[in-house]
Amino acid sequence: MEEGFYFLSLSAVDGANNIASDTLLLYIGEPYPKIYFGIFGKEKGEFRLPCDISADSSFIYVADTQNERVQKFDKKGNFILSFGNHGRKEGEFMQCNFISLKNDKLYVSDQYNHRIQVFDSNGNFIFSFGNKSIFNQPGGLDFDSEGNIYVSDIHNYKIHKFSPQGTYITSFGEYGSEPGKFNQPCGIFILDTLIYIADRQNNRIDIFTLDGEFITTLGNEGEERGKFKHPYDLIIDMDTSLYVSDQHNNRIQKFDKFGNVLLTIYGDKLPDSLKQPAGLFV
Repeated sequence: MEEGFYFLSLSAVDGANNIASDTLLLYIGEPYPKIYFGIFGKEKGEFRLPCDISADSSFIYVADTQNERVQKFDKKGNFILSFGNHGRKEGEFMQCNFISLKNDKLYVSDQYNHRIQVFDSNGNFIFSFGNKSIFNQPGGLDFDSEGNIYVSDIHNYKIHKFSPQGTYITSFGEYGSEPGKFNQPCGIFILDTLIYIADRQNNRIDIFTLDGEFITTLGNEGEERGKFKHPYDLIIDMDTSLYVSDQHNNRIQKFDKFGNVLLTIYGDKLPDSLKQPAGLFV
């Protein structure tokens, strides 16, 4: 049987001739990576706590967080260049934790400098926005259809909206465990008029409109399929399937648009294991 998804219909009858039936979605095959690259270290092509990833048609960009730089690779994992180092000046980082590529510009969350820095695809600094009066550790970022920039603010427990030029517009969110509140919002993803948020310490995915109206949540704390231990990042593919890096369960979970688990990739099934997966890109 070829690798892929299959529907399995099940029926059962008991002694009283009661019949029950159900349909299951199965995945056949092992989801091994096509490539994997990098080892621990400070040299070119090496990493210390890589936290996020983005890509275009030709290149892969990695936020090499504790080396305080962004590295660029080709699609086979060959090193191209890196930019950034420790510091507070333009083009320097105090732990870059999330990145996102938009219109050939790379947006980098500069976590402990409390700002977003913007570069061209070769690492040349363009501009930055935000400061400590707005951010307390910026996290994930994404863009709406008009190019406005949404950024999670991890320790102010908010989502901020900025214009394409980086001008502050508005915010929503507050601290708490109740539905509609946050405890360390991290990765975010925008699909049409909705924003999906990895609510890390609340162990769930929160869904809001882009105007900040709460819609619903997905998941809660646990080790079972469909539950989370510190979700870090999330992304939605062209089929509207949702992928979540379930960091402290050492796995990636895939959901359909109704919140049903389609696939779970466990770390112990992969070469060299998958320990605390972080950034995602499809």
